[in-house]
Amino acid sequence: MLLGIDHLVIVVRSVEAAAVVLERDLGLAVTVGGRHEAMGTHNRLAFVGDTYIELIGVFDAALVRSSTSFAVGNAALAHLEARGEGLATYALATDDVARDVERLRAAGSPINQPVAGSRVRPGGEVVRWV
Repeated sequence: MLLGIDHLVIVVRSVEAAAVVLERDLGLAVTVGGRHEAMGTHNRLAFVGDTYIELIGVFDAALVRSSTSFAVGNAALAHLEARGEGLATYALATDDVARDVERLRAAGSPINQPVAGSRVRPGGEVVRWV
């Protein structure tokens, strides 16, 4: 079942500069973030209750383009190139991703099948998602 918004993905030219603005103007604490080395992006996160804002930047457009299964990176790059900075995409929280994707597709949504992803945090911890 869909549970709500997991996070918003805001593409920015500089995650560091955007983090300063969120902290200064909105009072949101922004994490150090991480790099998706094989996929050409990096991010910082600002938690708002049970959800968060992901500031995502592109450090290597060619890597993003070559990572065809990295939907978030491709959405971020496409948005940045076509419209500049802004809301590129979002993620929904669910307790059954396969069932919800099936239900959304049956209702006419063009949503793709779930794709697993991961990255290594600076301290060595592996973060995984679908």
